[in-house]
Amino acid sequence: MRYGYRSFTATGKYSAAEGQSGRQEGDVEPVQEPETTTILIAEDDARIRDLIGRILEKLGYRLLMAQDGKEAAEIAAAHDGPIDLLLSDVMMPELDGPHLAAIVQDARPDIRLIFMSGYSNGLLKMLDRNCLFIQKPFHPGTLIEAVRSTLAKPLRRTHLLADPWAGGHATA
Repeated sequence: MRYGYRSFTATGKYSAAEGQSGRQEGDVEPVQEPETTTILIAEDDARIRDLIGRILEKLGYRLLMAQDGKEAAEIAAAHDGPIDLLLSDVMMPELDGPHLAAIVQDARPDIRLIFMSGYSNGLLKMLDRNCLFIQKPFHPGTLIEAVRSTLAKPLRRTHLLADPWAGGHATA
């Protein structure tokens, strides 16, 4: 099966062409240097987590790896330095991605978000408009483009819905 390089779905309201002119007061500056960028990865599938880690590590990003949402929340709470990006699976045992993001955003309002999932049915409506969604499976280039574009744009501080699963959705 062949996956398109530009197959991620941007749920944000900011286009790449908007650039500097799209900034508003209160925006957080873009993060662009991989060596100074820390990414927290929350993925319950070890093979996918390891693959993502290898791809992003080769680009020079500093990585914090978690096998589920609960561990990611613990890592985020214990980590002394900045965390620039949360890259999280949506459906995970114990603590799903949207709830994880809400917890992490409370302590780190400047964190950027990318969600990924093999299940997309209805998920886009529940996710923050200020984050990206990547449909699994994805090509490594798709991941790289999503990470770079998310880190390169100014961040408008918003939070996920209070209960992203309201309406009868359950975690897997």
